[in-house]
Amino acid sequence: MVATLHSDWSERGTYHFKVTTESSTNVQAGAFASEQAGRQELSTILVSTAPDVWTARLSVYRADGTLLCESSVP
Repeated sequence: MVATLHSDWSERGTYHFKVTTESSTNVQAGAFASEQAGRQELSTILVSTAPDVWTARLSVYRADGTLLCESSVP
């Protein structure tokens, strides 16, 4: 799974990406700086094709800590 930020503006901040399956949880977090509008890949988490049950959540915060956007599946 690839956490991607697509925006029409430049932004700096942090992200928190969490993928949970029946057998494990993988969390990645870090800082990002998008200097121009467009698509930016933030993080990649490999998930086995075997798990039938999984969830993913991406939270993106501005540099001041304000929640910029959040997305989750399913």
